[in-house]
Amino acid sequence: MFIYAHVDGSGNVVNRARWDGVTPYTPPEGIALIQDTNGESWIGGTWDGANFSPMPATPPPPPLTQEQREAQAIQFQMQSDAARKLGLTAKADALGAQAQSILAGGS
Repeated sequence: MFIYAHVDGSGNVVNRARWDGVTPYTPPEGIALIQDTNGESWIGGTWDGANFSPMPATPPPPPLTQEQREAQAIQFQMQSDAARKLGLTAKADALGAQAQSILAGGS
């Protein structure tokens, strides 16, 4: 059994499957089966006719706005207060520190 990448007409890997290459199988229209002998194909990646390329990395999310940071800090502070009421001092301190870090521009 070998791994076959299912590649659409634009060169996108849309699926991968094990297949012996002998058992009758007809892929959907517009899909080519490309044997992946080195395990280099990934769903979301591409095939350029000679090589597989992995899916591009997802870009990081944009930084939070000041308003979003403040809302997030409030959430952490509320959790800190609740933890303190339950006697979870170390957890409360950690959550409070996280709230302060967020307000200072951290994440």
